[in-house]
Amino acid sequence: MNEDQKDNKKKKIEVTIDGMRKYNIEADNIVMIMPNKKVKMTRWFMMFQDFIIELSKDKDIKGEDFRVLLYLLANMDFENWIQVTQETISKELQMKKTNISRALKKLKDKNIIEVAKRGRINIYRLNPDIVWKGSYKELQNYYKKVLDFSTSKEKEVENKEN
Repeated sequence: MNEDQKDNKKKKIEVTIDGMRKYNIEADNIVMIMPNKKVKMTRWFMMFQDFIIELSKDKDIKGEDFRVLLYLLANMDFENWIQVTQETISKELQMKKTNISRALKKLKDKNIIEVAKRGRINIYRLNPDIVWKGSYKELQNYYKKVLDFSTSKEKEVENKEN
């Protein structure tokens, strides 16, 4: 089959996304998967691709750890806070509470999550250097606070040395 015959076999399709953007696609085979109903996307977050690459290479993070991380990502509130008990995670994921605890400890040790106490409940926060839920302006404010804090700590150490 020569090149002209191959070109004649290519299928052409026009795809409209969000009712606005149109794309003309030409290919030998076209496969499109469309949901049965329109899904309103209301929950979102940003994730840094470099982290995903590093996470995929980390042989210490296994299946249950990924499941817990995905659960935390799916339930993350603005500025990365997650208020959920280990018992709730255990029930939702149908995993033993000891496995949830082990996965959370591993995620904390890997600096993927932070853990803060509020009374008897742990509050989790995903590392903003990895993922962010909130406005870009809020992310900039977070980094400014971190920078201001580290600068003030450096000055404090410098003053003690003098």
